[in-house]
Amino acid sequence: MARAGMERWRDRLALVTGASGGIGAAVARALVQQGLKVVGCARTVSNIEELAAECKSAGYPGTLIPYRCDLSNEEDILSMFSAVRSQHSGVDICINNAGLARPDPLLSGSTSGWKDMFNVNVLALSICTREAYQSMKERKVDDGHIININSVSNLRMWPRLSSMSSALPRTSSIFPLTWERGCGQKEGFRQPSCTPTPAPQGWGGREKP
Repeated sequence: MARAGMERWRDRLALVTGASGGIGAAVARALVQQGLKVVGCARTVSNIEELAAECKSAGYPGTLIPYRCDLSNEEDILSMFSAVRSQHSGVDICINNAGLARPDPLLSGSTSGWKDMFNVNVLALSICTREAYQSMKERKVDDGHIININSVSNLRMWPRLSSMSSALPRTSSIFPLTWERGCGQKEGFRQPSCTPTPAPQGWGGREKP
């Protein structure tokens, strides 16, 4: 049964990154239950394929579309948005959920580990935000949403993840900048940030890309 206010989203398209488990999978399932078409992306899509089959068997009115995408690779991200544009017209809701944590502290961590975290936690979020915004703007969507799932690591320092704790505030600084450049130009979309409470699955409940 659709929740109050959700009827207008039926058959519209949402993109959920890191949808193979944790918060991403839960969000994807909930949106399909409300009748949305959901593109769920991750590097490994077997879990998303299983979830799509579960949603179909449950008779949910929406559809979950698994899409393999390495969010650390800009070409993969751009290819995904191109496919969404050609097959489904474009993105109406973008949920940047994918996150990556490595035990690479500032004083002893590897440069490659820092780059991996920055590429996914900051650059991928920024690229997806940009592409989703452009998709909405091209189609004159005036009620779209870009939702960024943040982390409690943005609010406190974790000793073994100090480099990630340093990188995540950069994502928070993206939120008001997007608001200024987007809603400030009266495009009409909304761009909230959500910092989840600790969840039992994975680190803070967020799923890897």
